Amino acid sequence: MDGNNYLLKGVFLVLFAGNLFAQYDEPYLSHIRCNYCLGLSSENAGVVTACLINVMRLYHHYPLEDYTTIYNQLDTLSNQGATEEIRFMAKIIKDYFDHKYKLDWLMDYSFEEIYLYFKMLSRSDIRKITYEY
Repeated sequence: MDGNNYLLKGVFLVLFAGNLFAQYDEPYLSHIRCNYCLGLSSENAGVVTACLINVMRLYHHYPLEDYTTIYNQLDTLSNQGATEEIRFMAKIIKDYFDHKYKLDWLMDYSFEEIYLYFKMLSRSDIRKITYEY
């Protein structure tokens, strides 16, 4: 499969899931969770990163939904993610699932700002100072 084609499918998956995010019915939420599970298992680091942030945002808005599969994927990614940045983000977001109040303030910011925050934290020199890894 062509690399650009794979990237376009990954971006479409994230956009499609994000578009469904605007809906409030349970069937849509189930589809969103399913799409994010697919995105989290992608080989494309950009798709995984986008899904990680969107999973966090989804959990913020719908904390009572069943996130067992996503939580298990976060656990796997935190140990076996393709990049250090993904592993670190997965650990933080898993921590958010366990202790929502710690990072709830992040939801006041845009996707891009949250991404930049995680990117800054994932730098090893800053991580040692700001967050236990």
